[in-house]
Amino acid sequence: MGVTIFLFKWLGSLLDEKFHVHFLMNISVVLGVFISLYLVNEQVKKINKS
Repeated sequence: MGVTIFLFKWLGSLLDEKFHVHFLMNISVVLGVFISLYLVNEQVKKINKS
């Protein structure tokens, strides 16, 4: 979960520098959090089915 959020933060900061804006990192971090929560939720569903 932490690795996914970190990678999205890193990608967002690269995009901020490339396009000279200051909001892409925030958007990418939120996206990373949602993706991480989705992946954790899917893993919990698989564990509960077993």
